[in-house]
Amino acid sequence: MFEIAEARPASPYRDCYRTRIIWVQRDSTPHGRCPRRVRINEKRWKVKNMVRAIWNGKVIAESEDTVMVEGNHYFPREAVNPLYLRESDMYSACPWKGQAGYHTLEVDGQVNVDAAWFYSEPKKRAAPIKDRIAFWRGVTIEA
Repeated sequence: MFEIAEARPASPYRDCYRTRIIWVQRDSTPHGRCPRRVRINEKRWKVKNMVRAIWNGKVIAESEDTVMVEGNHYFPREAVNPLYLRESDMYSACPWKGQAGYHTLEVDGQVNVDAAWFYSEPKKRAAPIKDRIAFWRGVTIEA
């Protein structure tokens, strides 16, 4: 399955790069951590076609209103099935997006630890992803 995403340089700092649009094959690589003092030239896309997040054979989230940042679809919280989400103590920080919180997915007795992340209070530049949830760690995104 192919989708529009940004070009990524060969670097462990996957979030920190200048972007351009290319066609890439979607994989399940995690969002990386940004080193400090890096200027970000991010691009955001409003996606207006139906996008689904699927894990363990179940649709975790489904929406026609996702925001794509750095190759990740951010779903509105209302579009995510709350029955599959469990609170997590995990958090991470990004210099331009702010502090991310995480959810663990639990579907049919299978657990995917910290597979969803969100920014409840993002920094100003990341305001479009406030209270939206993105997925990784084996969650398939169908656009």
